[in-house]
Amino acid sequence: MCCSTKSISLCRCFVSEQYWSYQPHIGYSEQDRAVLEFVASHVLTALERRQGKDELEHRVQLRTRELVEANLALQREVMERQRAEQLQAALFQLAQLATADIDESEFYERVHAVVGGLLYAENFFIALVSDGRQQLDFPYYVDTGIRSMPSRPIGRGLSEYVLRTASPLLLRQRAEIDALNQQGVVVPQHVGEPAMSWLGVPLLVGDEVIGLVTVQSLDQEVVYAMADQELLAFAALQIANSIHRRRSAASLQQAKAQLEQRVEERTQELRRQIVERERVQEQLRHQVMHDPLTGLPNRGFLCDRVDRLLGMMKRRPERRCALLYLDLDHFKAINDSLGHLAGDEFLKMVAHRLQLCVRDPDVVARLSGDEFSIVLEDLETPAAATNVAKRVLQVLSEPMQVAGTARIPSISIGIAIGDYRYSNSDELLRDADAALYRAKEQGRHRFEVFGQAPAPAVGDAAAAGQPPEG
Repeated sequence: MCCSTKSISLCRCFVSEQYWSYQPHIGYSEQDRAVLEFVASHVLTALERRQGKDELEHRVQLRTRELVEANLALQREVMERQRAEQLQAALFQLAQLATADIDESEFYERVHAVVGGLLYAENFFIALVSDGRQQLDFPYYVDTGIRSMPSRPIGRGLSEYVLRTASPLLLRQRAEIDALNQQGVVVPQHVGEPAMSWLGVPLLVGDEVIGLVTVQSLDQEVVYAMADQELLAFAALQIANSIHRRRSAASLQQAKAQLEQRVEERTQELRRQIVERERVQEQLRHQVMHDPLTGLPNRGFLCDRVDRLLGMMKRRPERRCALLYLDLDHFKAINDSLGHLAGDEFLKMVAHRLQLCVRDPDVVARLSGDEFSIVLEDLETPAAATNVAKRVLQVLSEPMQVAGTARIPSISIGIAIGDYRYSNSDELLRDADAALYRAKEQGRHRFEVFGQAPAPAVGDAAAAGQPPEG
C-alpha cells in the first residue's frame, strides 16, 4: 500500500482524534486511545519509509537513464572522433600517394587499400574519362576475381550516370538498381555477378569530372549507407587531386623528356652543322692559304707564318729562322715549247721534290708562277740553311719526264737569315729576293746568302750543291 503525503496527514488526523463505537456496552478508555495512537504512529512511520523508498527508487531510475544517455552520447562522440581520425589518416595517405615515387599500378593498389580501411571495398574500381571524352578507361578494376577491364565507349551505365550528374549515386538494394534499368535511366552493363548494393562517387578537379570511384557489394548482408557515401566522397576528393597531380607531373616529365630530346637532337644537328661549317671553313681557309695547282701553301700562308716567327723572336732574341727564295730558271721556255699543261705538270713535280728536302715544321710554299719559298723555323746555324739549299739543288738536278721529254730543272736560290731585327715578313722576303737576284747574276742554279759576299762561280760544283767559297 502506498500513500501520499496528504493521505498520511489525514490518517494521522483520523487516528489521533476520531474513534467511536456503535455498541452501547462497548466504550473506549484512555488506555485504548493510547494504544491506538501508538499503532497509528507505527503505521505512519511505515508509510513514510515506504514513500521515501519509492521516491529514492524513482530518483535512481531517473539518474540511471541520464547516465545511460550520457554514456551513449559519449560513445557516439568517441566513435565520431575515431571515425574523423581514421578519415583524416586516410586522406593524408591518399595525399602522400600524389608525390610517391611509385608506378601507376602500385598507386591504384594503395588507393584501394586506403579506401578498404574506411568501408567495405572488396569490389572496387576507378574509371577515368579519356582525353577526347569518348572512352571510359579503367586503370584499376577488381570485381569477383576480375582484375582488369578494357576501355569502352561512354554509354548509359551506372558509371556514366554518375559522370553525367556529377553527383554520388547510392543504391542500397538490388531493386533500386533494377528500377533504374526499367526506367531506362541506365542500360545494364554487367561484368561478373550483379551487384546487390552499389555506390559511386565522381572524381572532380574543380568543376570538371575526370572519372569516378566505385564500390560494390555482392552480399545481401552488406548494404552501403549514407555514412559510407560521405566517407567515399571525402576520399574521392583527395583521390581526384592525387590523380590530377600525378597526371600533371607525368605530363611535365614527358614534356621535359621531349624537350630534352629535341634539345639533344638540335644539339647534334648543330654539332653536325658546326663540324660541316668548320670543314667548309677549313677548306676555304686551305683554298685561300694554298696554291690550287700544287697544293702548297701560298704567299699569304707564308707571310703569316713568317710574321709569327718574327714576333716570337722579339721575345726570344737568340732564335733564328731562314727564308729561301727559289726561282726556276728558263721556265718560260718550257711553257712555250711544251704548252701550259706540261708547264703545270712540271711545276707540280718541282713542288713534290721540294717537299722531300724539308722536315716538319719547315714549310714549302709557292709564291707565284715559277717562284717558290722554303721557311726553316728553328735554325741552329746559318749553315743549316745552306745545307737545305744544297739538297734542293741536288734533288732538282735529276731529270724529269715532261710531255715525253726529259728536262733537268735549273733553280736559283736566295737565302735570308731572319732574327729579331726584322719587323715583318716583307722585309725578310725583300732581302731573300735580293740574294736571289744576286744568285741569278752569278750564273743561276746556285744559292746566295743575303749579307754575305757573293760566292765565286764554281760551275758544276755549284750545280752539284757544293758550298760556295767565301
